[in-house]
Amino acid sequence: MQPLEPDDPTEIGGYLLRGRLGAGGMGAVYLANTPAGRPVALKVIRREYAQDPEFRRRFAQEVEAARRVHGLYTAQLLDSDTEGPQPWLASAYVPGPSLSQAVSEHGPLPLRTVLQLAAGVAEALAAIHAAGVVHRDLKPSNVLLAEDGPRVIDFGIARASDATALTGADVRLGTPGFMAPEQIRGGGQPGPAIDVFALGLVAHFAATGRHPYGEGASEAMLYRIVAEDPDLTDTPAGLRDLVGRCLAKEPAERPAPAEVVALCRRAAGGELFDLGGPGWLAGTQVTPPSVPEPLDALSTGFGPPPVYPEPTAPSYPAAVTHAPASPAAPTRVPAPGGRRRTGRIAGAVAGALIVVGGTVFAVDRFGDDGGQGGGTPPGDDGHAAVVGLGDIYVDHKPVTGSEGEPFRRTYTAGPLYAPVTGFRSRAFGDSGLEAVYRKQLTTGRNQVLTTIDPAVQKAAFEGLGDHKGAVVALDPLTGKIRALASTPSYDPARFAGNASADEAAWKELNDDPDKPLLNRALHETYPPGFTFSLVTATSAVREGLVKDAGSATDSPEPYTLPLSATQLRNPQPGACENASLTTAFAYSCNTVFGNLSDKLGNGELLLKASDYGFGKELNVPVRAADSTFPGNAGRPQNVLAGIGQGDTRATPLQMAMVIAAIADGTFMTKPNLVQELRRADESVIKRFETGELDSPVDDDTAAVLREALEGAVEESGSPAAIPGMKVGGLAASVQERTDGAQISPYQWFVSYAEHQDGRKVAVAVIVEGKDSLPAAQIARDVMKASLPDD
Repeated sequence: MQPLEPDDPTEIGGYLLRGRLGAGGMGAVYLANTPAGRPVALKVIRREYAQDPEFRRRFAQEVEAARRVHGLYTAQLLDSDTEGPQPWLASAYVPGPSLSQAVSEHGPLPLRTVLQLAAGVAEALAAIHAAGVVHRDLKPSNVLLAEDGPRVIDFGIARASDATALTGADVRLGTPGFMAPEQIRGGGQPGPAIDVFALGLVAHFAATGRHPYGEGASEAMLYRIVAEDPDLTDTPAGLRDLVGRCLAKEPAERPAPAEVVALCRRAAGGELFDLGGPGWLAGTQVTPPSVPEPLDALSTGFGPPPVYPEPTAPSYPAAVTHAPASPAAPTRVPAPGGRRRTGRIAGAVAGALIVVGGTVFAVDRFGDDGGQGGGTPPGDDGHAAVVGLGDIYVDHKPVTGSEGEPFRRTYTAGPLYAPVTGFRSRAFGDSGLEAVYRKQLTTGRNQVLTTIDPAVQKAAFEGLGDHKGAVVALDPLTGKIRALASTPSYDPARFAGNASADEAAWKELNDDPDKPLLNRALHETYPPGFTFSLVTATSAVREGLVKDAGSATDSPEPYTLPLSATQLRNPQPGACENASLTTAFAYSCNTVFGNLSDKLGNGELLLKASDYGFGKELNVPVRAADSTFPGNAGRPQNVLAGIGQGDTRATPLQMAMVIAAIADGTFMTKPNLVQELRRADESVIKRFETGELDSPVDDDTAAVLREALEGAVEESGSPAAIPGMKVGGLAASVQERTDGAQISPYQWFVSYAEHQDGRKVAVAVIVEGKDSLPAAQIARDVMKASLPDD
């Protein structure tokens, strides 16, 4: 808790304020005392929001939803004033950290504690649903760990099941990482089953410290929730059945809250749970702070505020957080006279956070009240909303904006730069750089300067055209990302607000089978196919299996997989027997690199793949999906993995990193999408320097590989060739099969170019589908745009 600030009131509605529990763009939460001296949590809305009639309606709905709910594991609404100059509400105050804070600080909870937690939250949901209310935003930061059991808080976006939806500001659906499939798809009023789905996510997080649908950009997570099964491999056996049933895709297949309680008891051996004392948190290292002493009702002064442990940022949401349903620019109207109070003070019990609050009227603009317990989500600060947002820049020109309407983000050339900026939506959260630099962009109109070259980005985007695919262009020397294109793309401005049109656009994009919200450059992994031969070749040259670019290799054709009767095929049969490295690159000789993979062995290939970045977390600073290479593979599986098939997967960014390391030699530089963070006056907050990730290839090996790659472009007559420049590259065509069904093929081209003045660029292109332009042609245009003649 923080001391009161100089401009804070000392009394509101008869409550004496003692300190700040949290603050954000919409208002503040205070620790206060009743006239009799008992502690309460008091949420106060800022005056500018109070002057918006629609906002008042929403605040009244929040109060009404909380007023209807009574339960052992919810906290009680005590008092409110929705019509005064500054609307406020008071709730019970119970010390205790949020689940997100507890897991972040102390790690996952013991199984028995998780079962007790899930049972308590289920009882809270039963009480909420019995009152005809759907919570709609259950998540770890909205579950408090009090000494006598969990508490479910935050009814800021809850809705009575019989209520009519408010227009405009009340179309927000929830936190992306904790939404049920039917919430994401939209098209109907969400029912109580969405809270049970969220309960399954919360229980899994409590037991493992992670999300069962992974992490990453919100569009990717939303897609996985709708289309994929949860990853329950590390879920404790005693919890797996419960979580699996709660996460059923169909609402009717999820258990009711009462069934959840029964499942928890069964998993605990049929024992009764005792949540009446500190024993339920035994072994967790979670110690709720004591309740502050009541004030002397006759005293006119205040002692020092109680000291509580500083909150930490919750573990979820991280890259995926949900945005506020902020009102449109406030319309100034006369403040209503008088005030209406509901729920006279019936006494106060402990509460660690304001009971009601949340996204629509959140003190913290991105999901929590920003006080004790839940903490503030990473990188969030709500104070800057009324002065507009900071912007993301390309070549020193903003490609985002918010002038004239500071609560709605605008975008310049939205589809062109969406893979770079991500989106920022009042209803559906944020992604990409918008999410990573949320704090900087909502504080003081700061600037995020990207490394993107607009000419290179345009060449990549226009080269892909109407095809599904991605392009990444890197500077091998600095790691600066010059282009990051993904198609089909989308315009983030279409759903930046929270009106019905925004909701319709969001639903349309999510329902599109071509997945325009997916950033294929960073968040999709593909079989790399023959492009992975670069990794295999690195080890083969280093280990002496390949002498140089022009010497023949010991490579039979046909080549039969070891311990198998299956033969590897080459795109051009007859060209690959004992082919040199140059010829093998030119004609995509699977047999050459399959044979080399078997000679090298799985252990060597696994180490070399790791050197290049496979299996390692990568933030640019947007988190990229992990590229993978299988370990402990048998001989035939290792042969397939060594030519980029089987279980080998890579993002386009990963393959751009591989070819960039070869183009540069010695070190692989860390790719980065941002070069500077600046203040509004253009003074530098942080400048990103070149960083080295690893040294996967030595100078001599890199020289052999470059000679072979440049010879391959010439020998194959590749359209990637550029007169006057050194160009090296190779192509791959992959046909992935699933359960015997052929999937549309992928066409890769990875390459580098070196200008006569020494400037270099590395490019990875992937195009999905049969009827597509040659990926090499796209790569050529991107390389030419990257290295213009000065």
